[in-house]
Amino acid sequence: MESHAGQYALLHASSVVDIFARPMEALEAGYAKFSDGQFSVQKVIDRPLDLGFISYGAGERTADGG
Repeated sequence: MESHAGQYALLHASSVVDIFARPMEALEAGYAKFSDGQFSVQKVIDRPLDLGFISYGAGERTADGG
């Protein structure tokens, strides 16, 4: 976290593939490495993101906020 805060992580199969300074760099690398589009790009931050309803499906939240 300390060395990559504010940068962008290219993720595939629940693993960090690489870190980039700009989101477009990460996106371009993702399409080049994973032509099926099965990857994501996330900004490296020091707090969890609230994804709203999507978070419920991942099992990380409960309906009562816990």
